[in-house]
Amino acid sequence: AIFEYQFVKYRIPYKFYINIIDKIYCDVFAMNEYSIDTKNSKLIFYDDDKIIGWLGNCTFEILKNNTLAEDNDNKENYKKNIPQDIEDNIIFKDITPFFDGISRVVYNDFCAKLDTNGNIIQKIKCEDCWFYEEYTKVKINGKWGVLDLSNNIIITPQYETLFYLGNNFWEISINNKKGIIDTLGNIILLTIYDELDSINDTHILAVKDCKYGVVDFSGKIIIPFHYDELVSLDIKRKDFYFYATKNHTVGIIDINDNIIIPFIYKKLVYLNKNTIAAKIEENKFILINEKNERVCSQIFENIHDNYDEIDIYPAQLNGLWGFIDEFGNKKIDFMYSDATKFKDGYCDVSIKKNPSGYNDYGLINKEGTLVLDYQYDINCTYVIDDDRFIVEQDNETYIIDRKGNVIVDNIYNWIIPLKGNNFLPVRLDDSHKGFIDRDGKPLKINKKTFDIPITPINYDNLSLVDKISVLFKGQKL
Repeated sequence: AIFEYQFVKYRIPYKFYINIIDKIYCDVFAMNEYSIDTKNSKLIFYDDDKIIGWLGNCTFEILKNNTLAEDNDNKENYKKNIPQDIEDNIIFKDITPFFDGISRVVYNDFCAKLDTNGNIIQKIKCEDCWFYEEYTKVKINGKWGVLDLSNNIIITPQYETLFYLGNNFWEISINNKKGIIDTLGNIILLTIYDELDSINDTHILAVKDCKYGVVDFSGKIIIPFHYDELVSLDIKRKDFYFYATKNHTVGIIDINDNIIIPFIYKKLVYLNKNTIAAKIEENKFILINEKNERVCSQIFENIHDNYDEIDIYPAQLNGLWGFIDEFGNKKIDFMYSDATKFKDGYCDVSIKKNPSGYNDYGLINKEGTLVLDYQYDINCTYVIDDDRFIVEQDNETYIIDRKGNVIVDNIYNWIIPLKGNNFLPVRLDDSHKGFIDRDGKPLKINKKTFDIPITPINYDNLSLVDKISVLFKGQKL
C-alpha cells in the first residue's frame, strides 16, 4: 500500500495500512495510533500500545518483536499536577465529537451516549459502538453488527468492518473484501472489492484487482476498472468529474468516462470551477482551463488549492511563496519560505527557520495581514473562531487568543478543532479524554448517571444459526 506523509510516498505492508494507517485518514480520533519522534524525524505507529513500526528514511520499518516499547523518548506519561476539575472530568478511554448533542464515549468496560450536559443517557456492554440517528453499530466478539432504536440486532455481528453510508446502506468487509448491504441484510454489492468510497446516492468509487472504477448500486460498471487511481471531484457541477491516473500520467474524466483533460500531466488540481493547476514536469506548474488552454504564460514551481472557497491561491516562484488569483496575477507578494492552504479564512506561512533548522509558522488572512506571529509548528494552527486559535509550539498544544495570549496551556496532548461546536475533544493520554468549552473549561461529567443500568441487547429476532455464531464467537456449530 502507499502512504503519503510530508510529501514523500512510502510503500508499506497492506495489513498495516488497513489496520493502522487507514484509521488516521478516516478518523481524527485515531491519533493515539501514532506519534512523532521529533528527535529522529520518525512517524511511529502503535497497535494496542505496542509499537508495530515506523516511517523513516522513505521506508516502513516493522518492529522485529511484539513486546512493549521501552523507549523513554516515545513513552507517554500521565502529566502531573493536573488541576482537579480536569482530573475529574477528562476521564474517558475514547470519545467522538458531539453530533446532534450526542457523543459516544468509552469508560472502563462499557460504551455510552453522553449529552452536552455531561450526562450518560445510555450504556451498552460491547467491545465498541458508534451511534447514529436511528442505529447503533456494535462490536461483539471482534465482529460488527447493528442495533435498532429498541436495541434489537438487525444486522448480525459478522463483519470485519462496517460503515454507515446513509439511506439505510452499509459498507461491509469479509476477508478484507468490501461490499454493500442494506439494513435488512440484503446484499447490494458483493464483497469482491478491495476498496469502496460512496460518491453519492447512486454511485460508488471502487477498487478491484488494484484498478479503480465506478459502479452503481446494482453493481453495473459505470467507469471501467482500468485506472491506476480515481479521485472524485466536488466542484459543484452537474456532471461530476474525477482526477484519473493512468500509466503515470493524470487527466480528468467525467462520469461517462469521457476525457475532459488529456492524460499528459504529472498532477492536476482544480483551483476553482474555471482554473486548473497542471504540473508539466518537476517544479513546473501552469494554469489551464477545461479546454486545456493556458490561462497565463507564467510557469510556477508549485501551486496549492485551498480547503476554503477563497479566490487567492498559494504559489511558489523563484523559491518563494506568494498568492495569486485564478489568472495568475500576484495578490500577495512572493516573500514566504513556505505556505500551506487557506483553511477557515487563514493560512499558515513561514519566512524563516528557527535555530533548530525548522521553519516557524505564522498565520495570515486573505489580505496578507499577519494574525499570529511566526513561532508555531506547521499545519498545527486551527481556528476555533476569529478570536481563538489552537496552535502547537515545539509539539505542545495550546489555545491562544488573537494577541497570542494563552487561554489553555499545554496540559493536553491534542485539542481537536471543531468550528461551530461548543465543546472541543481533548486528550491527556490514551486513557484520559474528554471535552472542554471554548474558554478551556472541562465539560462537567455527572458521574451519578454512570449508575444507570446497561441496556440489554436483544438477540430474539436472530436465526438460531446467527445466535450460535454470536454467542460462540463466530464459530458456527
